[in-house]
Amino acid sequence: MKNDPLRKYLDYAYLSYYPKSLFSFKFTPEQKYLINKITYEFNTHFGINLDLADLFNKYLKIFLHFYGFYDRLIKKRGYKKVYVVVSYGPVIVPLIAAAKNNNVQVIELQHGVIGPYHLGYNFPNYSGKLDYFPDILYSFGDYWNETVNLPISKENIVTYGYPYMREMIEKYKHLPKKTNQILFISQGAIGLELSKFAYHLAEKLDNYKIIYKLHPGEYDRWKAEYAELVSASNLDNVEVIDNNDKNLYEYLAESPLLVGVFSTAVYEGLSFKCKTFLVDLPGIEHMEYLFSKGIVKKVTNPDELLDSLETFEPSPYDEEYFFRSV
Repeated sequence: MKNDPLRKYLDYAYLSYYPKSLFSFKFTPEQKYLINKITYEFNTHFGINLDLADLFNKYLKIFLHFYGFYDRLIKKRGYKKVYVVVSYGPVIVPLIAAAKNNNVQVIELQHGVIGPYHLGYNFPNYSGKLDYFPDILYSFGDYWNETVNLPISKENIVTYGYPYMREMIEKYKHLPKKTNQILFISQGAIGLELSKFAYHLAEKLDNYKIIYKLHPGEYDRWKAEYAELVSASNLDNVEVIDNNDKNLYEYLAESPLLVGVFSTAVYEGLSFKCKTFLVDLPGIEHMEYLFSKGIVKKVTNPDELLDSLETFEPSPYDEEYFFRSV
């Protein structure tokens, strides 16, 4: 794809947005009234002081600018379908809107965890359609379809599977599990607390090798923000991974034990036969099905994990429920 003349980037769209961002969006009196009403209800209910008018102003400008860009692009190229891997976000929503207004079908490929606490996918009290939601969703497995109320009809939710992960399972199936290796799956939202957990666990488990796999968004900042992880990296039994030199699936294939919170890699680790422990940190509610069924073990501190390393026996489950084979 390096020299593909049809491959274009959004540099122009982003650069041309900058001068427009310097001007304020002009709301009508009716719009101002509605925004003020929503702001009052929101701030009163949650006990905060959020300036929704400023947010509306910012994101409406982004929406209108990128909508115009995508609309012209779609008309010029004559696309019939648009595929997205994330259907929410200030730059993706105008793409979906422009596609639909040009009668172009929008298909989303599942990229990560979908569940009842995900604001981008679950609409529990809504039975209609949303203007800016894709027409079709291709999911990893039936589990994801059943945990949320999507704003599309059942026939437009396609259980497709996760072919790439299946390829990786086949690729690394020859690798033996490394005895006493624990793989930590970090995430930006909980990385600070999880790194503390890993450090204190490593101090107690000097006969175990701990691989701490950072999220790419943490690569450039962990040394400045995660003091305990810096200390842990100086221990003989800890290795911090802050690069993509080695495929995540290779780590999953060779690790018998996995520790995380709510990353999609937790589900993938189950497919690689990792005995899994989830640390009780914000976001673990996304994984309620797993620990309530005994598929994984929820722990609150390193000592609890230590006590469960040998005694925890995961409950059997249907792997096809999460990732259907193609």
